[in-house]
Amino acid sequence: MVKFLLLIVFLVSCQPASLSPHTKRGQAKINIEKVQTPYHIQHIVTEGVVPLIVKWSGPANKLILHVEYIIRPTSPRVRFPIYQQNILGNYYTVYRDLYDVNDINIFEGTLSVFEKGDYRVKVFLANDYWYVTSSSRFKIY
Repeated sequence: MVKFLLLIVFLVSCQPASLSPHTKRGQAKINIEKVQTPYHIQHIVTEGVVPLIVKWSGPANKLILHVEYIIRPTSPRVRFPIYQQNILGNYYTVYRDLYDVNDINIFEGTLSVFEKGDYRVKVFLANDYWYVTSSSRFKIY
């Protein structure tokens, strides 16, 4: 009986505390509403231009943009130098940057891609209390 009560107390105490909107952490919550890239991009002469739109709600301080080339057996032959520290699984990091996004809720830009293949754009938004991530995929053909 005592073991059963201890188990119940342990399970109840492991529940996360509810997040109050009256605390600093509750007021700092970030929600990513959209990370958008068109899926098919035509490679024109030397590069493919990819429009990127990121929308969010909440107070974000930093935006980390991370573009990864997806290495697949059906991918075209890679014509750029491969560095071991940029490979994680079958993803190769081709671009990474940090942006300061205080007082804005939308980030728009274009990416110039010089190699055909499949890509993934990962977006990380952060402030002092929250850290959220989302991604979008596109293909250059």
